Amino acid sequence: MVAPVSELQYLDRLQRGLYYSNPLQYVCDVFEDPMRPGHAVEPDKWQAEVLDALNKNPQIACASGHGCGKSGVSAWIIHWFTATRDHPQIVVTANTAAQLSGKTWRELKKWNDRAINGGHFKWTATRFYHRGDPETWFAQATPWSEQNSEAFAGTHETTGVLMLFDEASAISDTIYEVTAGAMTTEGAHWILFGNPTRNTGRFRECFDGGKEAHRWWTMKVDSRTAKLTDKKKLQEWAEDYGEDSDFFRVRVRGEFPRQSTSQFISAEIVDAAMASALQPREYVRDQKVLGVDVAKGGGSGARHVITRRQGRKAWAGRAFIEIDTMELVGEIIDEYHSWQADIVCVDGTGVGTGVVHRLRELNIPTVDVMVGSQSTDPAQYANLRTELWGRARQWLRGSVDLDPDDELRGELIAPEYDHTGKMQIRLEPKKYTSQRLGLSPDKADSFVITFAADAIGSAQVTALPVRSAPRTGWWSN
Repeated sequence: MVAPVSELQYLDRLQRGLYYSNPLQYVCDVFEDPMRPGHAVEPDKWQAEVLDALNKNPQIACASGHGCGKSGVSAWIIHWFTATRDHPQIVVTANTAAQLSGKTWRELKKWNDRAINGGHFKWTATRFYHRGDPETWFAQATPWSEQNSEAFAGTHETTGVLMLFDEASAISDTIYEVTAGAMTTEGAHWILFGNPTRNTGRFRECFDGGKEAHRWWTMKVDSRTAKLTDKKKLQEWAEDYGEDSDFFRVRVRGEFPRQSTSQFISAEIVDAAMASALQPREYVRDQKVLGVDVAKGGGSGARHVITRRQGRKAWAGRAFIEIDTMELVGEIIDEYHSWQADIVCVDGTGVGTGVVHRLRELNIPTVDVMVGSQSTDPAQYANLRTELWGRARQWLRGSVDLDPDDELRGELIAPEYDHTGKMQIRLEPKKYTSQRLGLSPDKADSFVITFAADAIGSAQVTALPVRSAPRTGWWSN
């Protein structure tokens, strides 16, 4: 059994400066393994390589898959730097305040509690400081904001500067620009950890030919090679999403996504769907779904839109302007009966609530689509709206037939997306898409809402009648 060194051994090595340039030795000497009491911690291979690289590289960027142990190595680095520099300036931030306080900073407390020198330091919700000099010898947890960028500027009157970013891909470029000024201090270190969620921005530029790559020592960590990860779950993701999907690349392989964050649905797959022509026999037995996007009023060009989709065939939506919601209900009922639809999916947010209630009073099988609610696949999508757009994107990638419509095409390819700190795909708010388009993307939303029939429909309409009339003669409508 290899145990941590005694406190006397630690103090002797610290005073002789043996840890100053050797964070790997510091970690192995100081921390007890939480899973094996009495044993010294044994860093994973990739963690050891990062710690060893700190000897010669002041700027390190590490992109990893999910669950590899980056919060642990972040805590070790903060602890090492605090212990081995006199009166250092240490700023730690993350993509969100919740990530910073709930994971990155909390991990530091966990490891300080297991350190043989843990009594030398005091952890609080925002500061980690040396008990002998709490005013000038500390690390600070600092949520970033562009309005508070001066907190990352650094000073030139300290024996050491450490800037550590967790989930660095989602931190504003403005913070990177300000932080770069702190790197002029001799002995300064800048460490970036994160899932590679965006293929643009300063974190991406540190890797693979990016314009900042020559200044950074970099590493990519595949979750399948890390000892802490759930290998069964990783294999499930490989089977569900494919090893070359952006989901798997980011969440497991530690690779940046191929698709630009500026486009959730590519023009190529929309054009292919609009150029295709299926025969009625290829979808005639599939469920008929109406998607209804209810105008929220006030916005320029806002429209009520009703869209038909049957399996792999979808038609361009019908738009209605300057009618109230009860008039819209009449149009939906006419469409439902004339097309012999099976189910109606309505955006029930806001004024759409009244439309849903009235349709249900009339015994129309209606799904109330609350797009801001939780996704049925929360591991992949941040909310139901994003999930429905994701289902629409997957549909467009198949052998499908979408009626040509230039307006619909523009609306489908307009939205941008990113990832949350939990690695969920998150579509941008609708208002940003509207600002770029100059109109509300109501046709696209109406089409996308039809996929609620697959995502949440069955649970909501089982008590309501579903048509079983013969499917003949309607496809020319």
